[in-house]
Amino acid sequence: MKRELSLEELRSVMREYLEVHDLKETYTRNLVLEHVYQLEKPFDADSVYKKLRETEGKQISRSTVFSAIDLLCRCGILIHLTRNLGGNYILAWRCKGYALVLCSECGKLNLFRQENLSKQMQYLKPPRFSPTQAVMVVFGECNDCTNRSSSDAGEASPRKNTDSTQKSKLTKKRKSSSK
Repeated sequence: MKRELSLEELRSVMREYLEVHDLKETYTRNLVLEHVYQLEKPFDADSVYKKLRETEGKQISRSTVFSAIDLLCRCGILIHLTRNLGGNYILAWRCKGYALVLCSECGKLNLFRQENLSKQMQYLKPPRFSPTQAVMVVFGECNDCTNRSSSDAGEASPRKNTDSTQKSKLTKKRKSSSK
């Protein structure tokens, strides 16, 4: 079972990074860290900005929040997961032993527990590269999107039939060429 890092431990990581890069520790950076620490699931920068704006009023700017989130990524506290033009973030330590499950249709992102994933990822050593964090992302379709697409089957069936026909032709072609 993974050990949850305390907010103070994460602050210490951020302080070390700030010192090494000759940057200042600010109220806003700490505020953003405190807020994202409380989030259980993946989040986007806009949701953090909106929530902090509600609680802090007009004292916080969007660019400051986005910069603070970028800084938290650079110091290894957050992982930035890009999807199309938007982005999702998650606390790095929450990913240990989990796979991220991403719906390619709606963008819903969740964690999926994998017992042996941490051990297997330790053996991942690409040549001429020193990994600091390994994250498994599984792309697919969530139940909501699967149910939605099956209920819309009347409209989408001609396209799906052509797709499946093309796939079966390719499969037959591959089987015959491998013989």
